[in-house]
Amino acid sequence: MPRPYGLAQYSRVRYPHTRLPIHLILACALPIFRANLRDQGNELRMAEKKSKKILLVDDEAGFAELLRDLLEMDSYEVMLAHDGQEGLEKLEGFFPDVIISDIVMPRLSGFELFKRVKAQPSFASIPFLFITGFQDDRVLAEARKVGVFGILRKPVDIEQIEARLRELIGSR
Repeated sequence: MPRPYGLAQYSRVRYPHTRLPIHLILACALPIFRANLRDQGNELRMAEKKSKKILLVDDEAGFAELLRDLLEMDSYEVMLAHDGQEGLEKLEGFFPDVIISDIVMPRLSGFELFKRVKAQPSFASIPFLFITGFQDDRVLAEARKVGVFGILRKPVDIEQIEARLRELIGSR
């Protein structure tokens, strides 16, 4: 049975001379990807491989759901929250290997979520990756002040996310 491609590998196979941004890959490849996974009977194999857990916190529902689908296709177990407060609540029953978060969100910002998670000894070792559309350099300065160095700016390439996840999970 052929091995399914991760999304980054799929984009290189289908479009070998280009590096497409995530929004183009999503628009073109996601429906094909879903069909390939179902057709190849991958559910059992994916269930066996799902060992790394990600808490994804983003108030932009469309982006969050698409990123969740992509990460699940790459064999991550993903729990989705739509703001920082919901993210904290999800941590009560879910211990992730990495937290991916937006910065500017209603109710509880990504930085405040970061501070509260790091203040709890049982969660303090969980690495954070911020993905944000906010382009202000003051935000980056604030991030460094609270101890965050993993920030990617939207639009983001799925290969960037995968590489950063490998770094963060590999360091644990």
